[in-house]
Amino acid sequence: MSSWIEDKVVLAHDMFKLEDQAANVLSFVLGALLATGSIPPFSVSFLCAFVAVFCSLLGVNLLNQITDIEIDRINKPHRPLPSGKISKKAAIIITAILYAIAGVAAAVVSVPAFALTAVYLIMGLLYSLPPARLKERFILSNISIAICYNFVNFLMGWVVFKPLGAAPLPLLALLFAYDVIAINAKDYFDVEGDRLHNARTLPVLLGTKKALDVDEISNLAILSVFIALGFSGVIPIYISVLGILMLIGTGIIFQDVKKNSDFLRFYHLSFSMHIIARLIILAMFFSGFVR
Repeated sequence: MSSWIEDKVVLAHDMFKLEDQAANVLSFVLGALLATGSIPPFSVSFLCAFVAVFCSLLGVNLLNQITDIEIDRINKPHRPLPSGKISKKAAIIITAILYAIAGVAAAVVSVPAFALTAVYLIMGLLYSLPPARLKERFILSNISIAICYNFVNFLMGWVVFKPLGAAPLPLLALLFAYDVIAINAKDYFDVEGDRLHNARTLPVLLGTKKALDVDEISNLAILSVFIALGFSGVIPIYISVLGILMLIGTGIIFQDVKKNSDFLRFYHLSFSMHIIARLIILAMFFSGFVR
C-alpha cells in the first residue's frame, strides 16, 4: 500500500511539477498580505481565488507536457507522458477539468479575478499550442511565463481585498524584470531536444557559455537599475534592499554554474531565488519595513 501511494505521489509530482506551486502560492499569499496589511481573513472568495490560481498552474503545466511529448522523449523521458505512465487522452481530460475549475472558481470571486484567470489560461494556450507556440519564440516565452508567475498570481491574492489599480507596481516590475531573464535557466539542460525541434531558446541560439554570460550581465544590469531607482527615491527604498539581496544571490548562482556546469542545479538554484525573493518580502512585511 505504501509503495502504491509513493508511486502516485511521484506520478503527481512529475505530471504537475508540484514544486512550482510553492512559488505560485507564495505570490498569491504575498498579494493578499500586502493588500490587507495583515493576515488575510478567510472567506469563500479567498478560497476560490486560491483554487483558481492552483488549478490554473496545474492545467497550464499539464497542457505544456501534452504538447511537448516528443521533445520530452529526448530531454525528460522519465515524465509520465513520454514514459507511458499516463495516456495523452487522460492528460487532455484532466487539463480540461482543471481549466474549467479555475474559470468557475475565479468567476465566483469577481470580474477582475475572472479576467486575471482568463489571462493565465489563455497565456497557457498561447505558450503551448501552435501556431502561436510562444514556448519556441525566445523572449516571448519568458515574458508569458513571467506575466503569469508574477502579475497574475500576486494580483489574484490582491484583488480579493483591493482594486487592481492600487497594486504595488514597482515591486511587481522588479520581480517581473528579474524573472524574464532568470526563466532562461530552465532551457540549459534541454538544449538537445530544443535544437532538434527548432525551439529558439537563448542557449540554443548562442551556445551555453555565451548564453550564461548574457544572462548574468542582463540580470545584474536589471537589478542595478532598480537598486539605483530605490536609492534615488523614485521607487520605495525597500525595493533597493530587495534588489541588493537578489543581486548577491544571483552572483553566487552564476559563479556556481560556471564552476561546475551543472545546469540542472543551476535551474534549481535560479528557481529557489524566485522563491527566496518572495520570502524576503514576507520577512520585510512582518518586520514592518514593507506596508
